[in-house]
Amino acid sequence: MTQRGNQTAELSEAHDLLLTRYQASVEGSGEGVWDWFVQSGRVVFSDGWKRMLGYEPHEIADELSEWERRVHPEDLPGAMSDVRAHLEGTTPRYDNEHRMRHKDGRWIWISDRGGVIQRDEQGRPLRFVGTHQDVTHRKQIEEALRATEARYRAAEELAGLGHWDFDIRTGVVSWSPQVFRLFGLAPAAQAPPLEVHLGEQVHPEDVDMFRDHVTQALTLGTPYEFEYRACLPDGTHRWLLGRGPVRKDDAGSPVSMTGTVQDIHARKQAELAAAAAKAEVERANAQLAEAVVQLQALAEQAKDANLAKSRFLATMSHEIRTPLNGIIGMTSLLLSGDLEPDHRESLSTIARSGDALLQLLNDILDLSKIEAGRMLLDPQPLALRPLLEDAVELFRPKADEKKLLLGFQWPREGPRFVRCDGGRLRQVLLNLVGNAVKFTAQGSVSLQVSFDAEGTQTWLDVAVVDTGIGISDEQATHLFEPFTQADEGTARRFGGSGLGLAISRRLLELMGGTLTLSSALAQGSTFRLRMPVEIIDHVPSAHHTPPPVRLRTRRLRVLVAEDNRVNQVVTERLLNKLNCDVTLAADGRQAITLAQRHRYDLILMDCQMPELDGFEAATMLRSDGGLSQDAPIVALTANAFHEDRQRCLAAGMNDHVAKPISRDMLERVLARWGGG
Repeated sequence: MTQRGNQTAELSEAHDLLLTRYQASVEGSGEGVWDWFVQSGRVVFSDGWKRMLGYEPHEIADELSEWERRVHPEDLPGAMSDVRAHLEGTTPRYDNEHRMRHKDGRWIWISDRGGVIQRDEQGRPLRFVGTHQDVTHRKQIEEALRATEARYRAAEELAGLGHWDFDIRTGVVSWSPQVFRLFGLAPAAQAPPLEVHLGEQVHPEDVDMFRDHVTQALTLGTPYEFEYRACLPDGTHRWLLGRGPVRKDDAGSPVSMTGTVQDIHARKQAELAAAAAKAEVERANAQLAEAVVQLQALAEQAKDANLAKSRFLATMSHEIRTPLNGIIGMTSLLLSGDLEPDHRESLSTIARSGDALLQLLNDILDLSKIEAGRMLLDPQPLALRPLLEDAVELFRPKADEKKLLLGFQWPREGPRFVRCDGGRLRQVLLNLVGNAVKFTAQGSVSLQVSFDAEGTQTWLDVAVVDTGIGISDEQATHLFEPFTQADEGTARRFGGSGLGLAISRRLLELMGGTLTLSSALAQGSTFRLRMPVEIIDHVPSAHHTPPPVRLRTRRLRVLVAEDNRVNQVVTERLLNKLNCDVTLAADGRQAITLAQRHRYDLILMDCQMPELDGFEAATMLRSDGGLSQDAPIVALTANAFHEDRQRCLAAGMNDHVAKPISRDMLERVLARWGGG
């Protein structure tokens, strides 16, 4: 007995020595070791086992409960079941993966493996040894792969797309679940062999084509792509698109094919429907082509008509303004002298008639330009309040004559500067305020200003409110039509062409705004304009920006370039009365010669002249440095279109004034540009 006990002890010591060496080897690879003495319940955890969980060796006792209380509650039953199965001899080894609580509170995945290394004579386990390995990173990768596969499967389903593999050497075909569904089959572990697939799932008319594409891909080693019909179990068919490459081994021999199958049934049905409709479309296209030819011919005719209309308008504007300049100018000269009362009254009538004719001409030209799509806007930085106040103050004498209260309301936080087309805005305001004063016999007229914002856009809101005769609902429906007034009695009583409101509304529409009316007979009217404006910090200067108005202390020397004799006389006499010495030039070339020889405070330049027109003359004066000083050049021309003004500024002129001219107009030009 003693000898046998000694042998057992020696074997145990040798076993312990081997276990110690094994433990050292295992822990050197980053794993932990545990040794469970089953009968006593004592467990020896290696230092590596403890550190794997974030603990120092002295912080974990050698008890099985230390392991049990750290295993995730969801994983502990499975782990214990695997332990019992191995202890009972049901499994050859213990192998379980579970989560364990790390010291810092997080869960880590552990691969727990081991086995019974010693049993007693009755087969009861005595010693159970195993290892712990941290497999958290692997589990995270596996989870990411599962998530990726799930997303890929979802994407396949959404795209009607499935993938498959064909091992050429073994003949094994594998399908993704979506491929089974595309063929109307329930997903299975094994896909049908290729020949079975061709015989049962591919439309008989497409089998040869299918086989040819596959054979060609295998022979040439090139990717394939073709469309075919799948036969579904319910007897219908579905159009599919197959595509994919061939994989080769190092020797260049094909070893496998991979590919995708995509549902294109809806597209093919659309193609068939399109083919069925093609003949109808071609017939319609032929008719359309014939109509296009006719429309092109009509468009060319309309274009020619518009060009002819534009040329006619420009010519008529010039030709009418030239004699008007003589009428209005000479009348202004005569009115500035000493006249008998009846003579003054007659001349005043001529002056008013000339002004009315000029206004009618301007209105007709504006309406024609709008209808022809040739009305151009000129948004510029400007001080808004003075512009609005001026539109009111211009009618104060007339309002005072009629004993009307004329009001102006500006919001406390109103912006100082904005960018918009000030000229066109002023034109609209003059029409609205002028109408309000004209059609109001007693009471008041007021211009009320407000601003509001919609997102980043600022809107200007101006209401012209009067207590005048008012307008009925029926009359209001036609009020904004050209040549329309409220009724014939109004037209006879108050006069006017009926163009102002039509032009005002269309101008506001061009500027992105609106013009609306609310009114009641015998109670008054409110015309409200609303348009977008851009608020700015300041008004930048430019070479044609008028200088500050200053009082003149000396006579000015003015060069007038004008070929029309009547216009020469009118301009010269008006300037003489305004304390100016005038030199006349009959064309642009004479103007250049005189400007190079003499010093002038101001040059008034007609645009259409023989020899050399005003545009070329201004360009040459600005470019060759021939002026003794940088004298302002102001165009005095019968060309009244917006593009004419832009052309004048581009040629180097400082300003543009449309004929006919008057004493007041020349006074403003001299105040702005004459200096002195």
